[in-house]
Amino acid sequence: MPKFTLDKMVPGESGRIIRVHGRGPVRRRLVDMGLTHGAVIEMVKTSPLGDPVEYRLRGYHLSLRKTEARTIEVELLNGSRPRREWQGHSQSVIPLGRCKTGQKVEIVRTRGGRGFNRRLRALDLRPGTVLWIIQNDFPGPLIISNSEGERLVLGKGMARHILVKPCRE
Repeated sequence: MPKFTLDKMVPGESGRIIRVHGRGPVRRRLVDMGLTHGAVIEMVKTSPLGDPVEYRLRGYHLSLRKTEARTIEVELLNGSRPRREWQGHSQSVIPLGRCKTGQKVEIVRTRGGRGFNRRLRALDLRPGTVLWIIQNDFPGPLIISNSEGERLVLGKGMARHILVKPCRE
């Protein structure tokens, strides 16, 4: 199973806590809240500005800052990918918002209504379009470049609904 820190999860994903890093009162507070080895945690949603994040753990909801979530190492559980987002796609298909800076990707499909798809068409973003990730830092927008070299700025919410696959260089 893939291992990463809790702040890298997307809404609907679940993971098992492997380790809580750090020292002192912050680590003690996290452990006291039930964030211990073996506990299953699910990301529920992010706040409008992306920080803090709401998680479900042991039957209750808690809110953590991204800095605290970075200290918690988790492994993704089998089948925990959000069904609506991943259904019918191979493991190599991910939301555009999860791509790393410098990565080259191709749009596979989009998830959204008519208005969302109309906005994407206006930006000339369709299945088959190849993109380069210029910047994908938190907080902040996602900056991409298309094959003509035009730079586009997308919000994290919009990027979450565009499914892409890595391109071979």
